[in-house]
Amino acid sequence: MVRLFELLAPRDLGSGVSLTSFFLSRLLFTS
Repeated sequence: MVRLFELLAPRDLGSGVSLTSFFLSRLLFTS
């Protein structure tokens, strides 16, 4: 789980958070 989060959230927390939020949103909408 932690590794997956690290992959989704790069060292750049700014883009990481945006990417993670986008991924979570897509997962919620597609599910």
